[in-house]
Amino acid sequence: MSVFFHDTSVPHLIDIDQVRPDPKNENNGDVDAVIESISVNGFYGAVIADQDGMLIAGHTRYNALLSLGADQIPVLFLNVDTEEQRARIRVGDNRTTRLGRDDPAAMLETLEALLQTDNGLLGTGYQDDDLDVLRASLEGPLEFDEEEFAKQRSGHVCNCPRCGWSSDGSK
Repeated sequence: MSVFFHDTSVPHLIDIDQVRPDPKNENNGDVDAVIESISVNGFYGAVIADQDGMLIAGHTRYNALLSLGADQIPVLFLNVDTEEQRARIRVGDNRTTRLGRDDPAAMLETLEALLQTDNGLLGTGYQDDDLDVLRASLEGPLEFDEEEFAKQRSGHVCNCPRCGWSSDGSK
């Protein structure tokens, strides 16, 4: 299988006003989480733009840097010939990131270790409540007491507005 590599060489550190967001960008990232990450961990990586300075990937990082008052940004420039190619890279970058999954046990171990440091969970995008949810998910499903549920719901009738089903058996 042959792999096509864009000739990106190294990121160029340029004035931030030399790039601009793509108005067709579909992704709305969590700018506040990225600002926190940059504030704690520093900025690493780069955004990706076409040869004309239109952002393709990294809109949230760009917006976070603007909010922090940065006047420069590291950019990898791609020679993109068509709007179709730009859109495929933009959408693919966001989608393939979302398709990844964390190993819950490994994530819990890492987050609990970070929680013991001076910065705690700062810069990770996680909060203490997220750890509680993660721990609970690893403990397995909650037990369901059908008899207790029936007692609590006795006399209560639920009706589905779409299909008309009723919990009292009338439909």
